[in-house]
Amino acid sequence: MKNTDGSDRLSSLHDSVLSHILGFLDMKQVVHTSLLSKRWRYVWKSVSSLNFDHSFWIKIAQPVGFHPLMAYMAIPPFPRLKYGFMDFVDHILSIHEGSVIDKFNLYGAGCCQKDRVDEWLSTVIRCRIQEIHLDLYTALPQFFFTSSSTTHLKKLLLASIQLPDSNSEGEIMLDCPVLETLILINCHYAYNPSNVFLISAPQLRKLVCRSLHISCTIKLCAPNLISVTCTGSLLRIYHMENISSQELRVTIASQRTNAQELLELLRGLKYATTLDISNCWLSFSDNSDHDKSTNMEKLDVEEPFEFMVQELKIQDLQGNEDEFMVLGILFKHAPYLKTVHITTTRARKSAIRKPLAKFGKKLHSLHTASTSVRIKFVVKTRM
Repeated sequence: MKNTDGSDRLSSLHDSVLSHILGFLDMKQVVHTSLLSKRWRYVWKSVSSLNFDHSFWIKIAQPVGFHPLMAYMAIPPFPRLKYGFMDFVDHILSIHEGSVIDKFNLYGAGCCQKDRVDEWLSTVIRCRIQEIHLDLYTALPQFFFTSSSTTHLKKLLLASIQLPDSNSEGEIMLDCPVLETLILINCHYAYNPSNVFLISAPQLRKLVCRSLHISCTIKLCAPNLISVTCTGSLLRIYHMENISSQELRVTIASQRTNAQELLELLRGLKYATTLDISNCWLSFSDNSDHDKSTNMEKLDVEEPFEFMVQELKIQDLQGNEDEFMVLGILFKHAPYLKTVHITTTRARKSAIRKPLAKFGKKLHSLHTASTSVRIKFVVKTRM
């Protein structure tokens, strides 16, 4: 990037601007910029957004017939690259020790030893880290989940992480006093299902849970929460405490969903004012109509509840009896419901469209706790 007089416009930028630009690159690429010229020799040391991606190290030694899983096996030259990657992270963090690190992204994909990861986290915490992205096949240390370690942390993304074991009271507690965004992807916890994963984050605004494999209950203490997104496999019941937010949007997208599990999940998220459900093929695990009714009565009578939802959106509805029963429960316990917008799956043949249209008319016969609800039912057609 040069001016008409031949001068380098990029190199003429202030160090703070160059550091910001370099913060979007992997650190391996960032360090290589030191070879450009004397002007660039030390710029990389001032970068406060540190990105470490192990795939940049694998690419330099991919043999014919390479498969990504080979990188995690003891197949030369990958062990050398694995330790080279970890040594590189050690070196970069030692240079930044004592300075402020704004962002730490680590994509190790099972190629990082747990004791090294623990030490890296300890280092970035001392550097008053504000944003952490971790994609690792490893368990996180207990100290990472305490408030003293997350004093400055505002955004946290955990992918493929094993949650630490519970304390003596059966709790795994994530305590983040200033956390605003929490994203959990493909995380695991396969210990005692009676344990509780407690998320205490008074400033949390956005929670995303995607394809989690967590057997315990998730309990939220996040009074300012405004968005919850749950995709993939449904979790065990959420419990929400002290929700003061006036607008909470919950989005759920999970194929082949057990209807009872969905209702139990929604009960935990009862403070939602806007509820979006898509791509859910609702059905009960037991095909017996008697057992279905019994399960619904248990949810309806033994444990009464009330939804705060005002706007309900459902996409890809199949038009089966199980879905009708679930909607009956939702309508009956949503006294503030104002609008319902339901869109069916695409129906090409009239033999499919007619039952769906009949299902839409049948919805208006359901008892609704709200006296002012408006229902819009759309049957999608294929061209």
